[in-house]
Amino acid sequence: MAPGTLVQPVTSGTPTEGEPAVVALLAGGKVFCSGVLVHPRAVLTAAHCLVGTGPESVLFMPGTGAGSSVEVRKRWLHPRYTSGRSDLDIGLVLLSARMDLPFVPVGVEPLAAQDVGREVRIVGFGRTSPGDTRSLEKRQGTSILDALTASGMRLVAGPSLACGGDSGAPVLGARGSAPEVVLGIISNGDEECADHTDAVRTDAHAGAFIDPLVARIDSTFGAPGDSCVDDGNCESGMCFEPSDAPDFPYCSCACTGDGDCPEAMRCGAEGERTKLCRFPEPSPGAIGAPCSTNEECQFGMCASFAVHAAKTCSVLCFPEDPAACSEYGGGACTKLTGAEGSWGCLRPARRTPVTTESGCSAARPAPARAPWSLLLAILGVLIVVSFRRRSGSRAW
Repeated sequence: MAPGTLVQPVTSGTPTEGEPAVVALLAGGKVFCSGVLVHPRAVLTAAHCLVGTGPESVLFMPGTGAGSSVEVRKRWLHPRYTSGRSDLDIGLVLLSARMDLPFVPVGVEPLAAQDVGREVRIVGFGRTSPGDTRSLEKRQGTSILDALTASGMRLVAGPSLACGGDSGAPVLGARGSAPEVVLGIISNGDEECADHTDAVRTDAHAGAFIDPLVARIDSTFGAPGDSCVDDGNCESGMCFEPSDAPDFPYCSCACTGDGDCPEAMRCGAEGERTKLCRFPEPSPGAIGAPCSTNEECQFGMCASFAVHAAKTCSVLCFPEDPAACSEYGGGACTKLTGAEGSWGCLRPARRTPVTTESGCSAARPAPARAPWSLLLAILGVLIVVSFRRRSGSRAW
């Protein structure tokens, strides 16, 4: 459902004043998706709720009353998510302030075949039926786990299912007497909200996507070059967001020359900002930067340049567009090997100067993905990358 549409929750469910961790995502002051607090500063939701302008704030309603909203500081979509991929439809929102509310842990224990048929709970701010137009209300209901894939799940009515506005809502469950955890995040379902609900499994994405982001949020005393999400993560109090890879900010520090910076970084300014220690472009995660997985890249695409060539970050492009790669910093739109009809931007990398002094204290070595480690293969060889075309059902 598009931002700005007022909606209402869970079919055959009951209103609840509890579940303080279940939240509503707001755009233009109106609810359009749901989510769940999984960390004092982090809300887990569906990736499709974060595309475009995304949410401006998150509404908490821990009891009766109008509740309170908290501004969104940053958002992350799964780097390989595309429309219709319910098994990758997961994202994380960073709040501007810590919430003093109980959060729900993410389920990390793998679901198995014996879990099929078990009851689970869904809680969200969506509609009770496709034509529901009543006022905002949080509801909960029970569904049945009907099927599992490697990273997704399908629910059937038991008697409840998700409906419009429940995108991003949690699928909750527990084993035995253990507390409930987030087993999944609702993605989409049938248009009548009567046949099924598809969700993404959190256990499939905890290690590679959720946990690293939460670790970045919690980190402190980061040295220059370490990943960060805001200034509080860095010993220097400076978290720098490079323009060519804004989803991959890193700790920096003030400098007057390259000798003040750790190895593999240099002293430079961006716009009117004070000079800071920075990685030379391409920044880690940017097109042309070295990588080993899609998750390390700004556009979710890590491409290999023929046999024995280093992998680098790229982005899909269309050769009929003469300026296809210009908005990404230049480079050539090159045909992808192994993905018929698909092309990617190939950007020459720059060799990073190495200094012998470190004026920003005893910084840790630069990340392995830093640009200085890249010796790019001859421009023009074909990219070898795995690419699958996506299709899916209706997203809420």
